[in-house]
Amino acid sequence: MREFHESIVSVPGGELLAMFLRALDEALAMRIGNSIAVFEAHEMVGVHEEIAAAIKAGDGDTAAQLCVEHRKANLKRYERTFPGISREEVRWI
Repeated sequence: MREFHESIVSVPGGELLAMFLRALDEALAMRIGNSIAVFEAHEMVGVHEEIAAAIKAGDGDTAAQLCVEHRKANLKRYERTFPGISREEVRWI
């Protein structure tokens, strides 16, 4: 799944988003380790396929909306599994 996110932000102009996603991944890994496996991987793959299809079709509005929905769904999953995680301060050291 990391490869999917990296391919999305590898487009010209995606450098800032790529840095943000790497920082977010690092912060999450420090906090929850590999616990992402508790989420429904098949569900995430399905959403990634929908986003990729919208991008390939040149439908930026749909791709953007699907990305927003994907992030919101992930946040809900994190909160169910790790209550309060979205309100925690990120500590880098």
